[in-house]
Amino acid sequence: MKTTYRKEALFKYTEYSTEVSFADSIFSNDANFKYTKFPRKVDFRNVEFHDLANFKYTEFPHGVSFKNAVFQGDSNFKYAKFYEPFDFEGTKFEDSVDFKYTKLEGKSFTLYLLKNKK
Repeated sequence: MKTTYRKEALFKYTEYSTEVSFADSIFSNDANFKYTKFPRKVDFRNVEFHDLANFKYTEFPHGVSFKNAVFQGDSNFKYAKFYEPFDFEGTKFEDSVDFKYTKLEGKSFTLYLLKNKK
């Protein structure tokens, strides 16, 4: 069953205590996860972001999946912190995306992507 967020989805500064799943959700308006902390793995598989997807300063210390997610609007991952396992397989960015200063396991995320480019 898909969950649809019709208005701005504001999760800014949210700190979760359990594993979280937004799998198959549709964000029709802005999705704001700025400064959000996910202490367990989080699932964004097959999610549709129709407008701004803001993950600036968001932390994923136990992994995240964006497998087959579609970002139709701007995406901001600036200063986000990723740790393995993470999955962007099949993810589509249809507008601008910013990974500036993003870290993976404490190292530059952009350099990681360039190094592992197929």
